[in-house]
Amino acid sequence: MTARPNFFIVGAPKCGTTALSHYLRRHPQIFFSLPKEPHYFATDLPRYRMATHESAYLEYFRDAGPQHTAVGEGSVYYLYSTEALSRIRAFDPEAKIIVMLRNPVDMVYSLHAQLLYSGNETERDFARAWGLQELRARGHHVPPKCHDVKILMYREVASLGAQCQRLLEVFPRRQVKFVRFEDFKARTAEVYGDVLAFLGVEPDGRRHFEPVNESKVHRFQLLGQFTQRPPAALVRLGGRCARMLGLRRLGLLRRLREVNSQAYARPPLDPALRQRLTEVFRDDTLRLARVLDWDVAEVRA
Repeated sequence: MTARPNFFIVGAPKCGTTALSHYLRRHPQIFFSLPKEPHYFATDLPRYRMATHESAYLEYFRDAGPQHTAVGEGSVYYLYSTEALSRIRAFDPEAKIIVMLRNPVDMVYSLHAQLLYSGNETERDFARAWGLQELRARGHHVPPKCHDVKILMYREVASLGAQCQRLLEVFPRRQVKFVRFEDFKARTAEVYGDVLAFLGVEPDGRRHFEPVNESKVHRFQLLGQFTQRPPAALVRLGGRCARMLGLRRLGLLRRLREVNSQAYARPPLDPALRQRLTEVFRDDTLRLARVLDWDVAEVRA
């Protein structure tokens, strides 16, 4: 019988979800999907969905064994989606939900860099990209290779207070684990242990936590565009070859991306823009503190 996921890292983007999933994947009692982000339940983000039928979605978990008491995935736009959370609840009312949060100003600045790297964004200046939101919402200045204009609505994507309030209207608080990115970065081993306890698995003694998903740029832009947007026929062919070889995936595109990528230290955000965006997010940040019963200083840190 094919395993069914029973926990979900639902977001938010650029809040440490890739690192956490990377560490969890190596735990002997945890099975984590490949790909990490199938986005099956985000029906309002159709171009992000890697499966549109439950049978195809469950194929991502077919290699889970009886030793895997925690089976999960980590689609970062589930929290932002207006449909995904209720669909997850219908799929499994007892599902455990992990939410990773971050100062929204840092989050959108980092998200802009990630969207440039993936080809969804083309405006390299963050301040101008922020200023384009209203025009893009009306269908103007949308990059031709953008998966969905909704992800370019930086303010909405980072309105974590509203999103967490919606989440807690769907799932009871006992089934949700909230993690601050800043805590995860500063006390990785402690937070990792807390997540294992939440998932009901044994400590694995892990002490080394290598950096994962650092900011990157393409060495060669054309190759980067190809690996980020490969032809659908090529992807299907690769999937068939992997199945014939008894593999979950060939990993050729991933290896090409790795070879073509180099770490990039982004300059600090302009202080005046940071202050302006802090005010933009002020009310939502207060809502997040109220919803989670956190100190305001914690969510602003």
